[in-house]
Amino acid sequence: QALKSKTLDPEQREAFDVMTARNRLCVIQGRAGAGKSYTMGAAREAFEADGWRVVGLAPTNTVSRDMQKDGFKEASTVHSELLRQEGRRTNPRSRAKAWDNKTVVFVDEAAMLDNKTLNRLLEQVEQSGAKVVMVGDDAQLASIQRGGMYTEIRHKSDQALISQVRRQEQDWMKQAS
Repeated sequence: QALKSKTLDPEQREAFDVMTARNRLCVIQGRAGAGKSYTMGAAREAFEADGWRVVGLAPTNTVSRDMQKDGFKEASTVHSELLRQEGRRTNPRSRAKAWDNKTVVFVDEAAMLDNKTLNRLLEQVEQSGAKVVMVGDDAQLASIQRGGMYTEIRHKSDQALISQVRRQEQDWMKQAS
């Protein structure tokens, strides 16, 4: 149903299939301008249509706001959401809604997360039974603190690569990107 409103090329369709498969962890790798956000939007729509709670997270406010503009009803920074989820466990009166096995967490720019934060996120996913879709590019900006776990996870999990740059139209711009 979600694919009817989107035009995905074979690379994007493969990424869509990996995101919507029965895995609990997957990684979508792609350069800036390759159509990761567009493909993520199609997967978000599919999960919502199937009754899933969809959470969009990012390392920065700017990216989380972009996710909201792109249709994520729940979007915030990874740190804010982790504090809410962890606080919910220590404070029974917390209003934070718990993740569960019908929650899918999309993490955009996931390669920017430091190892400690990514580990906290994955522990929360494991405890709750949620699914996590990490989207990013390990060739882009890395975390200021110790990072690199995104790349290791990418090599050891279900993954797809979106390599063709779509945002730029001139060849020199695509190569630069």
